[in-house]
Amino acid sequence: MSAEMLNEETWTSPQLAAAFPDRSTRMSVNGVIGKSMVLLVIIFALAAVGWRYAPEFLSVANSLWFLIGYFVLIGLTLMVVRNPAIAAIVGLVFAVINGMWIGAISRIYEESFEGIVGLALMGTLAVAAAVLVLFLVVPFRATSTFVKIVASLTLGVALLYLASWIISVLGGGTSFLYGTSNLALAFSLFFMAVAAANLIVDFTNIERGVALGAPKPMEWYSALGVVSTLVWLYMEMLRFLAALAARNQGR
Repeated sequence: MSAEMLNEETWTSPQLAAAFPDRSTRMSVNGVIGKSMVLLVIIFALAAVGWRYAPEFLSVANSLWFLIGYFVLIGLTLMVVRNPAIAAIVGLVFAVINGMWIGAISRIYEESFEGIVGLALMGTLAVAAAVLVLFLVVPFRATSTFVKIVASLTLGVALLYLASWIISVLGGGTSFLYGTSNLALAFSLFFMAVAAANLIVDFTNIERGVALGAPKPMEWYSALGVVSTLVWLYMEMLRFLAALAARNQGR
């Protein structure tokens, strides 16, 4: 979703001008980092709650609520694109819901494959650090063409996940996406690559927003984009490592 939130038109859109007519204070990189840390701290705190109550959260009775929550988050993100002024509120809601969801899911994976959550966290940090080095040292920036490609790929991934969910509800198999075959692993690697590409888009547009003197409240908007990408990257890393572990154990 960050490709939808942070793109070429983000800093010149009429929605931005309408939401923040007062530009006496400007966004900064440090401000975005600080607000990203706030969202991550909330996610980690609520992840502990999700971990503690995972059986209850992931019961059949509550699974529908998690699905509803997922679509609510998508809807809220689209609302933020149209009205950046609500980014702080949506960011907090995002952190709470995702924190509980990530914690519950992570516990299930950890109980199946001991130590996998720590590996997934380290893998996520490693990929994010590599992208940051690529951005700062090379330096690599997202062009307008790159942004369009990443946005299209991100939408394609979302539609694929939606299609797989519909197939599973109808009783079909989704091992091509969630199994341990070479194809499933290739899909997982591809999804992680798309998530990493979204980080490049995030970093480029934050840099552009600072250079254009975007209003300070846009720090929340930018932080939400970065954190949503990191959450997605972590979940893909967790799924990929679990598939590898299951494959090695012959499951």
